[in-house]
Amino acid sequence: EEEKRRRRENQMHLERLRALLILTFVVLMLRFMISENREGTNISWNYFVNEMLAKGEVQRIEVVPESDIVEIYLHPGGTPHGQVNVTLLYTMRVANIDKFEEKLRAVEDELNIDEKDRIPISYKHPGFYGNDVLSLIVTLVAVSMLWSIFRLFRVASRAGGFNAFNQLKMARFTIVDGKSGKGIGFKDVAGMHEAKMEVKEFVDYLKERKEIFEHHLKGLKLIQDGSFYSQHLAELTPGFSGADIANICNEAALHAAREGHKSIDTSNFEYAVERVIAGTAKRSKILSPEERKVVAFHESGHALVGWLLEHTEAVMKVSIAPRTNAALGFAQILPREQYLFTKEQLLERMCMALGGRVAEAITFNKVTTGAQDDLKKVTKIAYSMVKQYGMVPSIGQISFPDPESAPGIGRRPFSQGLQQMMDHEAKTLVAQAYRRTEKLLLENRDKLQTLSNALLEKEVINYDDIEALIGPPPHGPKKMIAPQSWLQAERDKQDTREEETPPQPPNQEEEEEPRLRPV
Repeated sequence: EEEKRRRRENQMHLERLRALLILTFVVLMLRFMISENREGTNISWNYFVNEMLAKGEVQRIEVVPESDIVEIYLHPGGTPHGQVNVTLLYTMRVANIDKFEEKLRAVEDELNIDEKDRIPISYKHPGFYGNDVLSLIVTLVAVSMLWSIFRLFRVASRAGGFNAFNQLKMARFTIVDGKSGKGIGFKDVAGMHEAKMEVKEFVDYLKERKEIFEHHLKGLKLIQDGSFYSQHLAELTPGFSGADIANICNEAALHAAREGHKSIDTSNFEYAVERVIAGTAKRSKILSPEERKVVAFHESGHALVGWLLEHTEAVMKVSIAPRTNAALGFAQILPREQYLFTKEQLLERMCMALGGRVAEAITFNKVTTGAQDDLKKVTKIAYSMVKQYGMVPSIGQISFPDPESAPGIGRRPFSQGLQQMMDHEAKTLVAQAYRRTEKLLLENRDKLQTLSNALLEKEVINYDDIEALIGPPPHGPKKMIAPQSWLQAERDKQDTREEETPPQPPNQEEEEEPRLRPV
């Protein structure tokens, strides 16, 4: 079925390309004909006088004062130089354009041309009219068609289309086993397209992530069985790609080795998940006291809004330690394994994303650049609700493709007026979420201050710390990865550590951040 779909897409791309090539050829030919007709054939003064003027072939002359060119129009069917005239327009360069009419009248007097048969002369100024406008339009159309063809090639290439062109990139490769020396041959690189796509795609389903974790954990020495860790790691990593999962396993092994452990335990996996999500703590990046306070209130705003609303995810950890990925702090949440969202749920997600910006505004009466990524998320959710999910009555039950995920050819499938309406509705949704977030934080300003003070003191707080500081979530406990077996693994880890060699002291240049407390 997938092969049939790909063939249909290839055929569609080829038909579009064929039509565009034909249209482009026609337009370019039209442009050439206009140019030929517009410019005419250049002649000399003597040829003009002897073969045209003296024989009565000239119908009229147009003079362009801003240049040294005159345009000579002949009578249809004329025979200059004894040949049937095909071209009706000729051009001639004149040394002194201001004296041309005077010079022409003098020649007419010499040729005894009667006054009523004198050649009419008109003057024109160059501008975008007549053939000039048509020539410009045709040129623009030709350029746009060529650009469309270029984009069509790019889209088809990304989609795996135009097999005839893709086959030019094929080559044979062999992976050799270093131990046995046996090679594993691949037919061609292009044939691995589906495999590449699977690596890049996000793994959305819990069962699939669990199986991928178990595959990567097979070669690692663990305190517990691999199936025990895989279940909890899969719950911690919704939306992670296969490459992300492999990185977590590798980072956990490296972290255990750096600490001098003989086996990988829960804390190593917690560190690995955190590093893949937010990067490592960067102690060399020192914030000023003012910036540190702003970051503390910003992250506390995210955590508090997520804690107080009903449809937001659990906050596992909040940190104000600068990270190697340029983040000055982060709030680690546990997204639900959820694929359908209501309008209320999406609005609350927007509120949580705006929590940091609002916390800055109500605390310091000013905002910083730290909310840039949050605003991108809010904007994307708002426009998705308006343009794709049909959640705004004034726009209606319609859905337009996301231009980032589905690049295409041609203009947008809606009018400028509808675009303005959608912009207005998206801004309205963001404003609605902002006002709700602002009201929530103002009503719970004491809790915001409490969380911020704890962050400034400890630098890192987790779910249990938040609950101890401000009480349980008002809408019931948030879903957490805290089964008894996960805690038991920590106890088993402590028993096993007694038989291991003492851990090596940490590198003084880059101290490790305190580990997540088991939850």
